[in-house]
Amino acid sequence: MKTQVAIIGGGPAGLLLSQLLHVAGIDSVVLERHTRDYVEARIRAGVLEQVTVGLLEQAGAGARMRREGLPHGGVNLASDGEQFRIDFQALVGKSVMVYGQTELTKDLNDLLAERDQPVFEAEDVALHDIATDKPFVTYRKDGQEHRLDCDFIAGCDGYHGPSRKSIPADAGQVFERVYPFGWLGILADVPPCDHELIYSSHAHGFALASMRSMVRSRYYIQVPLDEKLEDWPDDRIWDELAVRLGPKAAAGMTRGPSIEKSIAPLRSFVFEPMRHGRLFLAGDAAHIVPPTGAKGLNLAVADVALLAPAQLVPEALVAPVLHLVVQRALHVVAAARQAAHGAQREAALAVAVDDGVRRHRRHVGQHAQPAERIDLLVLGHVVLHAGARDAVEAVAAGDEVALQLVVLPLVAVAHGR
Repeated sequence: MKTQVAIIGGGPAGLLLSQLLHVAGIDSVVLERHTRDYVEARIRAGVLEQVTVGLLEQAGAGARMRREGLPHGGVNLASDGEQFRIDFQALVGKSVMVYGQTELTKDLNDLLAERDQPVFEAEDVALHDIATDKPFVTYRKDGQEHRLDCDFIAGCDGYHGPSRKSIPADAGQVFERVYPFGWLGILADVPPCDHELIYSSHAHGFALASMRSMVRSRYYIQVPLDEKLEDWPDDRIWDELAVRLGPKAAAGMTRGPSIEKSIAPLRSFVFEPMRHGRLFLAGDAAHIVPPTGAKGLNLAVADVALLAPAQLVPEALVAPVLHLVVQRALHVVAAARQAAHGAQREAALAVAVDDGVRRHRRHVGQHAQPAERIDLLVLGHVVLHAGARDAVEAVAAGDEVALQLVVLPLVAVAHGR
């Protein structure tokens, strides 16, 4: 069997990438090792950023989200019980959408089912010849061995999948930080305590009031890593949430039995580079962040937003274009970091952006035809201008991992505008 893009992993990132490629007329095959029921039963994130919402609509997967999702024009922050609201709409004219990842996955699966995708229960998936121009994937299905030849492979198979492990150890670097606490999460079929999310800092630890719908709520509290789930009956969790979220939230809280409860250890993980030969990593296969504001899901979609248009670039340009965009963005970030604490930061940023654009223009001019050159120049220009000021705040403290978490989302934002 042969396809243009082999996608490993049938989570939201893999499904969305396949659908975006399909809309663009590009063939793909998605391999998922679990059953559809298992994939759709996983309890995951529920907040979609504006770029994610836009991409779902572009993929033709946004109809039910628009009907049933909950647009949020702001967020509430609380400190030791005192609550105040950040108005997204008033400040930046944007909003987020509360819509469960489970529902998003069902919507995408329904679309892909029309073309007999994904291939569920694909076992023993292995990647081969990824550093050549003829990569292929093998897997076992219903006791039979299969081979899938392709032009590119997208590794959307999470931290434990085979994609990242296929990259030679000496070809990548790992950055990781394990936090000394976890999040105790509870899901309950009760109305949320507020119509928008609440992030609370309290002497007892962090707490979050979230939701999946107007009749299903998601709450988290920070706990030590040595806590045991059996020591936290539902009543104790509700009592602690009332304390940490403050009196206003407590007054609006409806208690009820949990339908899911777990303690998640928190860590940050970044693998670099996200590309090796014809293999591209996306989502948790490349980076994991603590589950605040559904950043894991939205970063995965940001990766997809980069990968999907990349397949439209002529094959000879794929490597130089992707390398070019990332390197130019890193160039701007590095210059911004040097100026981050100086009085002339804005001027330095402007110089860095202009210099980056000039470098971009010279490089692309050597590799692209005139019609292609215009689009690539626009992309580079938008990435550099959009990225400089956002990136400076993320890297001002000298956090190397922040570079990797900033660059690709910025590229994705540029594609989405």
